[in-house]
Amino acid sequence: MSTGPGESAHINWRGIWKFDLSHWYILGLLADRFGHRAMMLTVGTLLQNVGLWGSNRIAGWLADKAGAGPAHPEGYATMIWFFSLLSLAALTSVLLLWQRESGPHGHGLEVARVSPAARAGTT
Repeated sequence: MSTGPGESAHINWRGIWKFDLSHWYILGLLADRFGHRAMMLTVGTLLQNVGLWGSNRIAGWLADKAGAGPAHPEGYATMIWFFSLLSLAALTSVLLLWQRESGPHGHGLEVARVSPAARAGTT
């Protein structure tokens, strides 16, 4: 992995818990270090799909435990609460990441960058 001036080749794993690094950034660093970018991004996509599968399994389990069905539609409330809390956690994460990036410790993700050299076929 090539590093620029002032950059370190060391991965700061503790930065994840401080909303400093996203999992895509970590996967990119690992892919650059080991040279398997496509494999690492595929693993990241697989993790997202497993999370989606798991959340649907949990929602179904909650609905079953609450006795949800046509005769008891109130049983779906636990599933709705689950997705509401999950959405609230996601919104909170986004707002904290946005706050961090907008502050003095941001990584410049909000700044548009233009490459100085024109790409082939774009001129």
